[in-house]
Amino acid sequence: MKIAILAVLCVAHLGAQEFEVTSIRPSAPPTSRRIRVDFEGGPGTGDPTRFSCRNCSLALLVMRAYEVEFNQIAGLDSRTELYDIAAKIPDGATKEQFPVMLQKLLSRRFHVSLHRETKQMQAYELVVGKSGPKMMESLGGEVSQEASSSGNTLDAEGFPVLAKGQSGYASVNGRARMQVLQSTMDQLAGKLSNQLDTPVINATGLGGSYDYELHWDGTADGTPSLFSAVESQLGLRLQAKKAAVMMVVIDHVDRTPTAN
Repeated sequence: MKIAILAVLCVAHLGAQEFEVTSIRPSAPPTSRRIRVDFEGGPGTGDPTRFSCRNCSLALLVMRAYEVEFNQIAGLDSRTELYDIAAKIPDGATKEQFPVMLQKLLSRRFHVSLHRETKQMQAYELVVGKSGPKMMESLGGEVSQEASSSGNTLDAEGFPVLAKGQSGYASVNGRARMQVLQSTMDQLAGKLSNQLDTPVINATGLGGSYDYELHWDGTADGTPSLFSAVESQLGLRLQAKKAAVMMVVIDHVDRTPTAN
């Protein structure tokens, strides 16, 4: 009897690591230069049994599946192919199982094969500044899913107004603003890595989660720059260093997925 129960549990566990139904279609051509990407649902969200992604690139799928940043992916240079994805997630699936589901989707529908390797490269180390951190420790509570820069209501500076309890990012005329709730320092390092297109390593030694806002000017002569904004607004500092970075190297990918 115990063996039979164990076998049933193993089957249920394996089944929870794969989407039950998945639809993948090419996204509609963009109507403007600004493309909204919606990555919604999944375990740990308000819609745990469904996942959808609109205007989803292969690079984004690889990032979420293997928990790396874009600058840690080699062999997948193009971000032009975009897809609309809708998937049914088995009941009881966990946040830890979700990346495995994305890995299987990439393997079965796009025939992705890859390997990992470590590469010595230029990076930044995120450390605490001389005056200490200026961020607020999170008080907990429910946080809405992260929003893109496509809010309908704009403030006096032209930035989308985010609802209370919502994280988001917006860029307007070279200026950028980031509002983040319940973020670990590893997650902040990942966001900075995406902005700089260079690996950022968390060396702050800070545990727990934080709420913060960060705004900077992305133009060549802009003030504040992202580097000075991180120091003056968050009490942290980015310092250049060489580091061994784990890379995901794409060996093969079919950019046209298998039929639904």
